[in-house]
Amino acid sequence: MPRAPGNPHLRVTRAVRTIEVAAHRGQPGIHENTLRSIEHACESGADWVEADVRPTARANAFVILHDSTLDRTTTCSGEVAAWRPAAIRHRCRTKGGEPVPTLGAYLDRIAAAPSPKLLLELKPGLTRPQVRVIAKRVTARGLAGRTRFQTFEPRLVRAATAVAPAIETWYVTSRVHGRRFERAVANGADGVNVKARTLLASPDAVEALRRRGLGVGAWEADADGDWSALVEAEVDVIATDHPAELVAFLRAR
Repeated sequence: MPRAPGNPHLRVTRAVRTIEVAAHRGQPGIHENTLRSIEHACESGADWVEADVRPTARANAFVILHDSTLDRTTTCSGEVAAWRPAAIRHRCRTKGGEPVPTLGAYLDRIAAAPSPKLLLELKPGLTRPQVRVIAKRVTARGLAGRTRFQTFEPRLVRAATAVAPAIETWYVTSRVHGRRFERAVANGADGVNVKARTLLASPDAVEALRRRGLGVGAWEADADGDWSALVEAEVDVIATDHPAELVAFLRAR
């Protein structure tokens, strides 16, 4: 049976489809979106580490942070976009005591090892020229084939597919219908990362999405019962706060 490249953990469902595991923000809690979280994802056996990229007050300078403000996850406060990167570097630490990683530092750490792959979420506030810069930095490190962009924004799907056709772009959503969903698909999304409860409430949703040529992932999937149903639905990737447990669950099947 097949193994994922560079990963010793086996994730096979019906000998025809491999379900991959994504470590949501790398590691839940005070170490989310840090360099340490990459190591946690790797140790867990996850195929992907998910991270969020945001712009700062300086042109084309980006940090890895989920929220639009620094308050929840760092020792600083205020809008990320209002802070200059030098100030973040010198004055702010995560709640776990680590520096807030720049995009460059995060990409360097990913590039230093053969796994995990990078699931990079493009956050609101990014522009098309900034997405182009991000894509160039990913590509310059040889990571285009190991990176997937994802975003909740249909306009960023269009931006990413236009400036970085060699990097997959997926749309993140809690709905598999409606104007925003259709706009994202029309804008060239390679796949959709759907809230788990949406897929679980619609047994035929995965098959319907596949008929449209889309890859299918699930997020907010953190319970054994959800995992079983998603395995039966044959999604491509499951994002979870508990990657080690999910890897063990999949190996046991």
